[in-house]
Amino acid sequence: QMVTLKKNGRGVSSVEYECVNAPDLAQTFVVTCAALDIPFHFKGLSALKIKETDRISALKTEMLKLGYVIHDANDSELYWDGERCEPNLEAGIDTYEDHRMALAFAPYALKTDGLIINNPQVVTKSYPKFWKDLKHVGFNIDTLDFELPGISYIKLRFLILVLLESYSVILLILTPPHDPVFSVIPVLSVVWQDE
Repeated sequence: QMVTLKKNGRGVSSVEYECVNAPDLAQTFVVTCAALDIPFHFKGLSALKIKETDRISALKTEMLKLGYVIHDANDSELYWDGERCEPNLEAGIDTYEDHRMALAFAPYALKTDGLIINNPQVVTKSYPKFWKDLKHVGFNIDTLDFELPGISYIKLRFLILVLLESYSVILLILTPPHDPVFSVIPVLSVVWQDE
């Protein structure tokens, strides 16, 4: 399959979404909205606390590294009102042994000169070819392994920003077609084609 993406000129000023039927999309939504400077309020996230990691806590911690202050409420909501802090990307994004952390944060490299993803091999649980596919769409991926046990990371740097102008473009390329992300963030029109 291939994806053809075109900007439709529309955007949203904020996003509110009840995620109870699709809580696994929350990480992608949080990172995408923040990257696009779109305030959000996502509800129905109580299941995120019992996944591979406490995803609510992990998202708040890792988004701080990118300079976004994310708030939670009632152990089931995440919201961002635009509050920012000083980013600190040197330590890299921790994945907490959770494939969706790596998948959600990797496209943020479009907003930086380089992004470190710690323990990148976690993607093999759901998307073994993820890093290869990122390379295919224009990311430069440097794999750096340390001698310290359990510490490895991938540094991502985007090379063809001119061809893929929006963070949403790469996010939608990397989102499986059955995920409802396409109907929630109406920034692009998407056409699926067979190769």
